[in-house]
Amino acid sequence: MPIIRRLHTVAVCSLLSAICSLIYAEESPGGLLFTSSAKKVDKRTSLTLFCDKPQRFEDSLSIDFDLSIWDVKQFGHILRIINDRKQEVEFVFVNFYGINNMYLDFHSPITHKSVQIPITKEDIDRKTTLHLHICLDLQNDKANITLKDSVYTCAPIGLENPSLLSFAFGMYGLNLDVPQMLIAGLHIQAPNNKSFFFPLGESEGDLAYDETGKIKAHVKNPGWMINRHFYWQSKSKFNMAGNTYAAYDEVKNRIVIEGNDTALYYYPRYNRIETAGIKRDTPVYEGNLMHSNLFQSSSGDLFQFGGYGNHLYSDKIYRYNSQVQQWEPVDFKGDNISPRFYSAVGDGVHPNEKLIFGGFGNETGRQEHGGHNLYDLHLLNLEQKTITRLWNIRDIPKVEFIPGNNLILSRDKKYFYALCYAHHIPNTTGYLYRFDLQTGTCDVMSDSINFTSEDMNTSVNLFYNRQMSEFYAVIREVSDKNETRIRIYSLLSPPITKERLEDSIHVHPSSLMLLWAALLLALLAAGYLLFRFLPLKKARQKKAKTKQLHIPAEEEQKQSAAYIFGNFTVYDKNSTDISYRFSMRLRVLFSLVLLNTGKETGISTEELTLKMWPDKDVNEAKNIRGVTINRLRNILEDIDGLSLVHQNHQWFFVFEQPFYCDYLEYSVVLSHLQNSEPATYSVIMDECIAIIHRGLFLSNVQDAGVDGYKSKEEEKLEPLLREYILYLYGKKQYQKIISLSSTYFAIEPLNNDVLEICIKAYSKLGKKDEAKIFLKKYKRIYKQLTGEESIEK
Repeated sequence: MPIIRRLHTVAVCSLLSAICSLIYAEESPGGLLFTSSAKKVDKRTSLTLFCDKPQRFEDSLSIDFDLSIWDVKQFGHILRIINDRKQEVEFVFVNFYGINNMYLDFHSPITHKSVQIPITKEDIDRKTTLHLHICLDLQNDKANITLKDSVYTCAPIGLENPSLLSFAFGMYGLNLDVPQMLIAGLHIQAPNNKSFFFPLGESEGDLAYDETGKIKAHVKNPGWMINRHFYWQSKSKFNMAGNTYAAYDEVKNRIVIEGNDTALYYYPRYNRIETAGIKRDTPVYEGNLMHSNLFQSSSGDLFQFGGYGNHLYSDKIYRYNSQVQQWEPVDFKGDNISPRFYSAVGDGVHPNEKLIFGGFGNETGRQEHGGHNLYDLHLLNLEQKTITRLWNIRDIPKVEFIPGNNLILSRDKKYFYALCYAHHIPNTTGYLYRFDLQTGTCDVMSDSINFTSEDMNTSVNLFYNRQMSEFYAVIREVSDKNETRIRIYSLLSPPITKERLEDSIHVHPSSLMLLWAALLLALLAAGYLLFRFLPLKKARQKKAKTKQLHIPAEEEQKQSAAYIFGNFTVYDKNSTDISYRFSMRLRVLFSLVLLNTGKETGISTEELTLKMWPDKDVNEAKNIRGVTINRLRNILEDIDGLSLVHQNHQWFFVFEQPFYCDYLEYSVVLSHLQNSEPATYSVIMDECIAIIHRGLFLSNVQDAGVDGYKSKEEEKLEPLLREYILYLYGKKQYQKIISLSSTYFAIEPLNNDVLEICIKAYSKLGKKDEAKIFLKKYKRIYKQLTGEESIEK
């Protein structure tokens, strides 16, 4: 019987290893990056599981996780397994004995036994993901560690059967050394169906939850990797004399920047730069055309397409003849591709296929005939010399763009990526777009990069490091001093959408239950009050989403501006609508700080936390608050004249030119109204109405934390508008009353006195049919909100 039980333990460990290999085979963004600050111990990362309540394991258990060591120079503890006596079994990265003798050491201080598992410098240089399977055979008092199909055994390990165990990754206890490493896909499993899978896919906070959302691990100083799949990371910046040319060396995984007589080589893995003198034997571009595309065939032939020069856009394709050192035109048949520059080129699905996307040009190629952005995709077959038009996006984007010089085909060959930006805006922003290869539908897959595009010498390149699954954006801006400023950014692959990033913010099931319970109670209370006492506040809120003001508006300021009447809308310093960057949490945070900003006061940290995270404990709320505020600060960097300040435990905004906010102007107008003279009353009221024409106050910011502010502003506006309607009726301005009526009833749906004035205004203007329609609509709303018939008028 004991023999059978041992065989069962071995079989279970093997099965668990196979299952986990399948789980981790699918690429998924996420993971936890451990910081190994040599100078600041309090900045090092730790991940602890079950330290407050150790779990009971009997016979065996397996621990699976993906590991990537990022720095050969930093020794440290990867994992500790701790029993209820505080005894530890350790797993350590060791680099003491040279770069060719590095290893992972599985060691039991209980029995003083250990086993060394080799790890190569190449694994670290490439940030190779190493899948580790550790099977603890408690019955036979040994551990089997599997890496790259090799099994390493340590015995005995000194853990009892059964054991109460907890787990700690990174910094823990008295030994504080932590390697710079990435941990992902942590899976702890036992043969009795006890299983804990931690994807480590969070984007913020100091808690990591298992896939059920019930079990949590504690994290200190987390580096959530999913953020690097959306937010560009600044890698390096430097200057070079004269114009430059950028390329990517896939063999050596380096970015090449060539100047007139110097080449700069940037190695992203270790942020290292090398330079060398060069002598260029061939012209980079035929005819000195600007922003043309260079690409190679499978056999190494160099081609060039498009470009701009001598007031002409080009549609020519050239091939470089190395024997005579000349560019020669090549004729392609098939579909026409219009003259252009600023297009993107990249590999197609099959060898000797190239994709050409977008650009700027026109059908004639002549600059005097104007130009426009292009959103078409063509396939070049370099072997058959054919051009095939695949699609054209006919719906022009709201913010027009051109692509950078390169496009990258996705690993599954269903999409391609391009770094797109509005080149006609001097201070512009670039975003990574993903385009469907079949249909042309696209998604934004990154946060923004800011740069200057007012000079035609500004160039944007997108490269991809297949070895490290990483995009690189290279921005080259030429200054007036004939100097090129070069900036390099990185983004992990696969890139993700803003929605995917926000989905990674964990909401604990108990929090959801509390939320649903609160909503249910609120609905029951609202229903009781509505039908028993006809509360007008609830009626206002019900109509908030559907009613809009009908006062004609002046053109909105679209540079560094925020609007909170109607749809929440924010423009950055380039007049770009960046409202999509504000999640609902960020809208609420922005609104709470804005509404509480006074001359010397703001909203306290305690009040802010209570309104935004009422169901979180102190530590959870503190961490989430910090992450959310940092995200808001990141967005505010793109808005001139608006700063977030924390002083004396208060949060408030500081406003400077040229920032504009409709709520600030509205507040000034209301203060003027309190001290207005009869002669200026109408003028000031018209200014107020012009501000709130967009819609109701915070109409699409739905959160209990701002509901009180909404009601307060509606209670202020209702009597102002009611009195103004009476004033207009006395002045016989009947058309103005009709224009203002929808504004008033959006705030106060049920008021028979104002209704009567509006009906009279219609009658005075001879609009009896419109009066009937207006009255019929009022009666319908009255019945919907009260359950009773309205009085006849």
